[in-house]
Amino acid sequence: MRVLRFYPNITLAIPLLVFSLAVSAHAQISQYLRQSIWIGMPLQLGMSRDEIISKLNERYRVTKIESDADDDWIVTDKTNATAWEGHLGFRDGKLTYASRSWAQGEEDAFAFAEALWGALTQMERDGEHSCSFDVPTVRSPIAEIHWVRFYCGAKKIEIMMTNVFNGKGKEQQVSITEVLSSEAY
Repeated sequence: MRVLRFYPNITLAIPLLVFSLAVSAHAQISQYLRQSIWIGMPLQLGMSRDEIISKLNERYRVTKIESDADDDWIVTDKTNATAWEGHLGFRDGKLTYASRSWAQGEEDAFAFAEALWGALTQMERDGEHSCSFDVPTVRSPIAEIHWVRFYCGAKKIEIMMTNVFNGKGKEQQVSITEVLSSEAY
């Protein structure tokens, strides 16, 4: 006959393990929600659309993208609509996506490096030091697009290099974008 023994240390260890995992998950979620992106003001996921649009309209031109399904907005310079500052996405009146343009292709090598430094410095300020990356490429008969994407919690830094080698729009362009999103990468 087997005798079952009661092990108080194990019985106590299991709830402590579950508690410590819950505390760790809560800390990670809290860090995720505290991350912000600067587009004329610090923006965090879950902020009110009306509050954000109202404040940004003081300094920028904020234009709703006409769509039946999405609640997306483009933020541009008040005097130059082609100077793109960022893109905002909302669901149920709350911020779920924001991207900031750090470089839009007209920069020289120094300005490009400075923009990359600024985007990565923002990651460091947010306490993001453990990041992963990927380097996808899309090719077609007229163009090739390369990306370098750094994924750090709820944020992503995206460097996009476009080379259009045939047709009217023949050019090379580079952009750097910082993205904050509630969607998983």
